[in-house]
Amino acid sequence: MSCESGAVDGTGRMSENRCAEKYGPSALIAGGSGADAAAFARALAVRGVNVALLARRREGS
Repeated sequence: MSCESGAVDGTGRMSENRCAEKYGPSALIAGGSGADAAAFARALAVRGVNVALLARRREGS
C-alpha cells in the first residue's frame, strides 16, 4: 500500500480520506488471523478504508 507516498497534507503522508479515494472505500484482507494482517487492517482503517479480514483459523497465531 502506498498511501504514505505523495505529501498531500504537508506531513509526508496522505490524508485519511485520500487513501480511500485512491484505492476504494473497502479492502478484503486474506490471512486475517495473522499479526501482520491485523496491523495492515488497522493501518487501512485509520486512513478511512473499511476493512474485512478473511481467516481460516478462529484465533490469531
